[in-house]
Amino acid sequence: MNENQKPTTKTRIYNLIVLDKSGSMSSIRQAAFTGCNEVLGGIKAAAEKHADTQEHFVSLMLFDTESMPYILDMVPAAQIQLMKEEQFVPCACTPLLDAIGMSLTRLETEVKKYERALASVTIITDGYENASTEYNAQQIHQLIGRLKEQEGWNFAFMGANQDVTKVSVELNIDVQNAREFEFSATGARDAFDAFKEGSTSFFCAIENFDNEVGDDVSEKDRRKRRRQMMASRSFFNLD
Repeated sequence: MNENQKPTTKTRIYNLIVLDKSGSMSSIRQAAFTGCNEVLGGIKAAAEKHADTQEHFVSLMLFDTESMPYILDMVPAAQIQLMKEEQFVPCACTPLLDAIGMSLTRLETEVKKYERALASVTIITDGYENASTEYNAQQIHQLIGRLKEQEGWNFAFMGANQDVTKVSVELNIDVQNAREFEFSATGARDAFDAFKEGSTSFFCAIENFDNEVGDDVSEKDRRKRRRQMMASRSFFNLD
């Protein structure tokens, strides 16, 4: 632990959802809105279940070229407020790389304040990048790679209307953590159901991992071993 980090006996898990609200999302707007709120409710319930060993915080960032609002900004899970319909109004284009870069850079500043902390990041989009100006693909590839390998963060990607495997490789997200969904209301609902179940399994996996590793290892070793554990599994099928 460095002198600027705060000690903690629980694992702090920062859940970040980066959700596309570009114009093409209009046709699945209701399913995405409802599904995202169900995921938020699932995270809140899981946080209560693991309250003895974990502390959960939630960020929800929406993005298009008009705006990138935080509906939730590192809020403790117990204080989650569900997204309102008027907050999710699809329009404009898809600055996917900018949304990822800005949200990860900001979150890293907070996570690094604590010794036993990690982030679980899920990116959801219905189309390819087409409008970023601040970040390029190489920068995002390097950023996600560093956060995975050095910090032990988890990343998942859900996409429609694209080659999800190709995009996940370009972003440096483990391909087993990439999920394609059908671009329809049913497809979106199924994707968010998988996201909710994946989150629940992920929190259990982290608790089991911490119990097995114990408290006597260095944080550097803990991150390395946690990364090895996550790289051998799928976020969407951790059992």
